[in-house]
Amino acid sequence: MRIGIDIVEIVRFETMSDITKAQIFTPNELAYIAAKGSQNAQTAAGFFAAKEALAKALGSGLTRDLFHRVEVAHDGRGAPHFIGALAAQWKTSLSISHDGGMATAVVTLVAQDEKELLPYPEQWAHWCNVIDKRNANAHKYNNGRLFILAGSRNFSGAARLAAGGAWRMGVGLVTVGVPNCIHQVVASDCCENIVVPLRDDGDGFLSVEALPLIREQIDNADAVVVGPGLGNGRGMELIMREVLNYGEAPLIIDADGLNVMARHIYVQSRQVVLTPHEGEFRRIGGQLDNAPRLTAVQNYAVNSNCTVLLKGGQTVTACPDGRTTVNQSGNCGLAKGGSGDILAGMVGALAAQGIEPGDAAAFAAFVHGCAADVAVKKGSQMGMMPSDILAEIPKLLKYFDAPT
Repeated sequence: MRIGIDIVEIVRFETMSDITKAQIFTPNELAYIAAKGSQNAQTAAGFFAAKEALAKALGSGLTRDLFHRVEVAHDGRGAPHFIGALAAQWKTSLSISHDGGMATAVVTLVAQDEKELLPYPEQWAHWCNVIDKRNANAHKYNNGRLFILAGSRNFSGAARLAAGGAWRMGVGLVTVGVPNCIHQVVASDCCENIVVPLRDDGDGFLSVEALPLIREQIDNADAVVVGPGLGNGRGMELIMREVLNYGEAPLIIDADGLNVMARHIYVQSRQVVLTPHEGEFRRIGGQLDNAPRLTAVQNYAVNSNCTVLLKGGQTVTACPDGRTTVNQSGNCGLAKGGSGDILAGMVGALAAQGIEPGDAAAFAAFVHGCAADVAVKKGSQMGMMPSDILAEIPKLLKYFDAPT
């Protein structure tokens, strides 16, 4: 259970302008306040205190968004209660009292189900309005087909982690293309994956002779992830150029895919998501030294017509139209090899399900960070493994189950 308490002076609301009231209260609340006549300032103060107390209970701080997404209403007995998207996640209790020129509100919250375990409840409320629930009548093809091109002799785990991230984000089918030398290792790890052996160059990397089969897999995919663990084999630049220019499915480029392309990523006409850390961002031409982090990512996204997810503390997602999202979830336990592979698979899964690339990248980063935050409560940042993140994702996505 969570509790929030707030006290405000009623006099603050006696001379408040209509413009300010419209920013704070919903149309229904304004009508209720106006109907109170001489007691309108008292009522307005009570409503404001209620929302402030709710924000304290949530631990989120009072934002303009919260003012209008949650509304104070009254039942048939005149008792106040909350209505709205955020309030629907909780069993709420609200009391408002007035005494000595002050309005006092007390809010208690009890989770309707497991949502009390969710960090950042306000952000979850936002994404619940953006991402659709599952369709109860859907089949696997409705939920998207993802092709992941990943792995090399020394990095078979990257392909496995990327596929795990994809499955956990609800995609319908995952096909993993890997060099033949690691095919058995990857195929034996997860029975859900369709694992396609691709011609390797004898040194553990993909060969250009694999391109016909790679094109075939891209033709059958709703989204493509390329890069995790691919390495820098002698044919990789040609392979990456072909993948970048072949097909129309959204393309997520991560890790070695970015390293191989370096500064050769040019203005794109298809949907492309780049998922670099800061070193990779610099290698592909990001100007972190000449501009603030947010501005640098935004400029790169606009100039390249790519969605860019720059990983790190407070991951930034920037879209070609200039929109940006700064992620607040996550912790330094994510700073380990393999975490980014999982994230790339998560982004790809959402893109394969038809979610717009900017939302796919930002939502994946948010869920990825929340999974790490939940995992830390059960262990520690130091002891967290990337695979621990995979175990927490399904619990976080319960809201998106189809209605029963």
